[in-house]
Amino acid sequence: MRRNSNDLSKGRVREARFEQATERWLNSVRITPKYLSDTSIPTEFLIAQREAEALLRNFTSYLTNKQSYQLVEFLKRLCVKKKRDVMPLSTAYAVLNIASKVNRKLFADYKKLQKLEQDKPLAKKG
Repeated sequence: MRRNSNDLSKGRVREARFEQATERWLNSVRITPKYLSDTSIPTEFLIAQREAEALLRNFTSYLTNKQSYQLVEFLKRLCVKKKRDVMPLSTAYAVLNIASKVNRKLFADYKKLQKLEQDKPLAKKG
């Protein structure tokens, strides 16, 4: 099947948008290309880093002081290659467990809010 030049240009535009979106996301979670090129970084650390950044940026009210401290320390250790290399995967899983706990709290709050909206009486029309 032959592709015309219009299809190829659409594919290039789509690919460029994808690359821009990826670059924006990497910058937002402070992951550098040099950091990614280090092949010794397990995927769990990248996922945990993303979750820790999101929790500290958006959901601090749902975190205890101990959890906040644990997330900040994880991010600090992750930035230093020597400390990251000796860090066990269990630290990444601990961060992911905190994210799960916060997610459960958020869902419970969402359900409460949804129930309040349903129970609210309808306003009388004049």
